[in-house]
Amino acid sequence: MMTTSSSDVDIRSAYEKNIAGYLTKPVDLNDVMSTFENLKNYWKIINFPPPKD
Repeated sequence: MMTTSSSDVDIRSAYEKNIAGYLTKPVDLNDVMSTFENLKNYWKIINFPPPKD
């Protein structure tokens, strides 16, 4: 999940809905681009559960 909220209540609520991760969207464009680059790298290395037969 990516949002502008860094509220503990919002973060807790999101994790209670079983999200895989919580990112707070930066305001600065360079920081946004860096965050997306990090997210892209994350998705390259994440392991998903194998499909069920």
